[in-house]
Amino acid sequence: MINKLKEYALTWWEVVSAPILFFTVMEPEDWRGRPLDFLLVSSWILSFFIAVTIFVVQMIPVGQYLMEGLAGIKFLIALPVVLALGLMFSAIIFIILGGFAMFFSFGAFYLLGWVLHVISKYFNGEKSAEDMLQAVFYSSAVMLFFVVTLFLAILSNFGFLSFEIFRVGFDVVLYLSLLFIYGLWSILVRKVGGHSKPRAFLLAAIPFVFCLLLAIIFDLKGFEKIRSILGI
Repeated sequence: MINKLKEYALTWWEVVSAPILFFTVMEPEDWRGRPLDFLLVSSWILSFFIAVTIFVVQMIPVGQYLMEGLAGIKFLIALPVVLALGLMFSAIIFIILGGFAMFFSFGAFYLLGWVLHVISKYFNGEKSAEDMLQAVFYSSAVMLFFVVTLFLAILSNFGFLSFEIFRVGFDVVLYLSLLFIYGLWSILVRKVGGHSKPRAFLLAAIPFVFCLLLAIIFDLKGFEKIRSILGI
């Protein structure tokens, strides 16, 4: 397990820090192997940090309420029970979130891979759908950028940041992540599909614009729901 996480961390850093080099020297491999493992691990890591955030902003206040007024021996007896219950619920949330994130991220990136493949082939692109899926799955490294927003949510919950500042921080991470993954898609379309740099940017813009519209709709319509969930 530790070796797997080390391999994941090394690959993640290579994708994020030197994407052009990564996709240039990337050897063709079955997307059902390491690329799929990379995508699923990204999903579970993000789910873990979401579960930790929910534990901090929801479970701890509930535990404090349950422990209110207890002192001495009663406090010592109730503390491990309340802590065990909180950890148990957090574990359940982690498993549910992890499963949902795993299937959602796989479906989203699998669909994206086929979209980029079809677009690339229409403009006489090279290689197969398997090669495109392999590269697209590695672009899921961007998912971990959102761990920063969870840290901001914790700071906001404890009063270090206002909700408005948290929202600004979330938007910064969201739109910068979209720009970064657009860059990744442009690079992999150029390297995998064999297109010129200008054409690769134009082809990658098709799914990017769609994702950008979804982000804007979420920002305008669905963001306020986060406030009640996180309790900030």
